[in-house]
Amino acid sequence: FSLIINFISIVFILLKIGVFFELYKLRVNYKVVILITFILMILPYHINFLSTNIYYSFFAPEAKLELESIFRYSSRSGLFDELNKFPSIFEYSPIKRIFSYNLSHYYFLIKEKQIFSLFFALLQQPFFLLICFCKVLLFKKLNLSVILSVIFPINYMILIDKYGLNKTWKVLLVIPIINLYFMYKINLNVVKEYNLSKMNAFGLVFFPFIFYPKLLFNNKDKIVP
Repeated sequence: FSLIINFISIVFILLKIGVFFELYKLRVNYKVVILITFILMILPYHINFLSTNIYYSFFAPEAKLELESIFRYSSRSGLFDELNKFPSIFEYSPIKRIFSYNLSHYYFLIKEKQIFSLFFALLQQPFFLLICFCKVLLFKKLNLSVILSVIFPINYMILIDKYGLNKTWKVLLVIPIINLYFMYKINLNVVKEYNLSKMNAFGLVFFPFIFYPKLLFNNKDKIVP
C-alpha cells in the first residue's frame, strides 16, 4: 500500500513540475506563478474535505458519527498548539491540516534523521518544489550541475567557485545563523546577472518562495552568458 501511495505522490510531483515548466515557457508573471502555487497547495485539502463530507453524509452517516466520536477524544502535540484537539476530518481546518500537521511530520522525520523521507515529503509541497524548480533553471543557465543545485550547502559552494569568492566561505556556510550573511553575499553575484537590486539577494535568502520565481520567471532571458 505504501508503494502505491509513494507512486501517486511521485506522479503528482511530476504534474506540478509540468505546470511550472508550462508557466515558465509561457512567460507568466511571477506573481501569477506564486498564486497558482498557493492554489496547488490548498486544493488537495479542499478536494479531500468536500469528497469526504459528501461521501459520509450521504452514503455512510453511521460511520460518520463513529469517526466524529473518535476524533473528539483524540489529541496531539502540534508545533502550533499542544492543547489543540486533532481536527476531525469533517471539520474545516486548513491551517491545522496543511501547516501544523505538515510541520509536525517534518519535525518527526528530522528527529528520526530520515533525511531522504524528509526531502521527499518536502518535494510534495508546491512552494518547496517551486524553489527547487527555479534553482535547477538557474544552475542550468549558469552551466552548473543541476542535480547539485537543490542540495544545500553544496549549491552555494558551487556558486562560490563560479564567482571566484573567498574559499573560506565554504566552511562558514555550515554554521547556522552566520551562514545567512554569506548566502546573502553569494546571492549578490546572482542578482547582478539579472541587473536586480541588493534587496533581491536578501529576498533569495529569507523569502525564496517569492524571489526565486521573480528571478527566473520575470527575467528568463537577461542572464549574462
